[in-house]
Amino acid sequence: MADEIEATGENEMKAGQVADDEKPSTDVEELKKSVAEDAVASEDVDEKANPEQEEEEEYVLKDEADEEEENQKDGVNGHHEEKDDQTSGLGDTVAKHYNNIPDKGKDARKQSRIFYLRNFNNWVKSVLINEFLEKAKKARRRYDEEITVLDLGCGKGGDLLKWQKGRVGHVICADIAEASVEQCRERYDNLKKGQRGSYRDRSERLFSIECIAADCTKVNLKDKLKNSDNQLDLASCQFAFHYAFESYNQAETMLRNACESLRPGGYFIGTTPDANELVKRLKKADGTSFGNEVYNVEFESKDSFDVFGTKYHFKLHEVVDCPEFLVYFPIVEKIASKYNMRLVYKTGFHELFNEKHKDYGNLLHKMQALEGYPPRKGWCLVSDNEEDYAHVKEHYNDKSGKENVIGTLTKDEWEAAGLYLAFAFEKIDPEEEARKEEAKKEEERKEEARKEKSLKRAASPEKSEEQADAVPPSKKTRESEDGKEEESAVDGGAVEESASEEPAAEEPAVEEPAAEEPQGDDQDKEEVEEQEEKMDATEDA
Repeated sequence: MADEIEATGENEMKAGQVADDEKPSTDVEELKKSVAEDAVASEDVDEKANPEQEEEEEYVLKDEADEEEENQKDGVNGHHEEKDDQTSGLGDTVAKHYNNIPDKGKDARKQSRIFYLRNFNNWVKSVLINEFLEKAKKARRRYDEEITVLDLGCGKGGDLLKWQKGRVGHVICADIAEASVEQCRERYDNLKKGQRGSYRDRSERLFSIECIAADCTKVNLKDKLKNSDNQLDLASCQFAFHYAFESYNQAETMLRNACESLRPGGYFIGTTPDANELVKRLKKADGTSFGNEVYNVEFESKDSFDVFGTKYHFKLHEVVDCPEFLVYFPIVEKIASKYNMRLVYKTGFHELFNEKHKDYGNLLHKMQALEGYPPRKGWCLVSDNEEDYAHVKEHYNDKSGKENVIGTLTKDEWEAAGLYLAFAFEKIDPEEEARKEEAKKEEERKEEARKEKSLKRAASPEKSEEQADAVPPSKKTRESEDGKEEESAVDGGAVEESASEEPAAEEPAVEEPAAEEPQGDDQDKEEVEEQEEKMDATEDA
């Protein structure tokens, strides 16, 4: 997408009009220019290595005419009638969809075609939360009970047990669907009463909670908190972040809610559909939709996309059936940087599984995130199509012919899981970062000085050898000097004169006779003793 941004650098990004006192402080034109200048983002650099895939992996911005027409329709950039933030856009559609989904209970969920896929996605969330909750605790260096978490798009409270097992102190749950928020509160009350004792350690202290029914893409949550001065250690938005990209203002508001109150060393984590993966699959499709038995994605257009408001309709078997929006990550990074956030982790679900499945293998098993193949006695496979398990058949027979049970997902489920990515941003302290950067530069300067000094030392012996060829040596062995003295006696006076001057230059070598003086004393002593013995012998005779 980097090249396409440069090619359409004059295009405007959508930004819904708001009152002057509510306008986000990040200027849209400045943001557009900044992204255009930094077009080759880190993720794009990797894709450049394979030019054949670049076009299908990156989506393009709408051309200027298309965007202007869309702006006229939507009335953006200050030319539309003001609407109530709470009712405009697709928020109501999304809220209505999730409000109407009944809570079927565990037994019914086990019969679902995507039972293992949902568990797999839940496992990914558990891994992400555990990894960065621990990092946030280390940044605090305080008791676990003081950790404060913001759960954006909390739904029915599917992550409450994760927060409980993470031993946090306080959780703020916010969601656009009021019915979901009520069910979240009920789940919390059940935890508090100990009615789910088999799933928790009763001796562990349960966190406190406050629940907010609000559109996190349009409402400043600080205004609805019991304590607006609360600092957060972790903000989490799981499978809901993409709803914010209907417009610039919504994306900015979501990121403000997630990041503004984070303390330095805190994290904003989340999971969202991967825009590049979605567009890559769209480009390969015959029409404007693609999918399989488990999921389906349908776009309005196959050729033009915008960084905000690019809508597609997403269906996930029995769970999701509503509009969503592409999330262009370089824009996310730019807006997040306004709140001193730095992207520290971003990877697809497939890659995360390959990276973490060994470390979290027990959790995979405990959460039933993979289906056993072949099925155990009395168990049924979620798919009746044997082709869904073709990828695992070649692995479940060992050399002895014994059948092994392999944990897997069906091909359709694995394909659906590959649509998503996980990410994490860290809140930095600019002053601390400046000090670290200065210390790093100072260390680099010292290292450079050490290298230069080392090079000079390495070059000095060569210099000495060159000087030795040009100037008579000051240090020679005594044997070579004796030879020179004999030579001087033969050659005559001129040589004798120079030879007579040489002892002054040979002072360091004079130390040897001094070191041998004790040996001379011993020899004289022996001669005296021999003479005394001879005299004694003569006297005896």
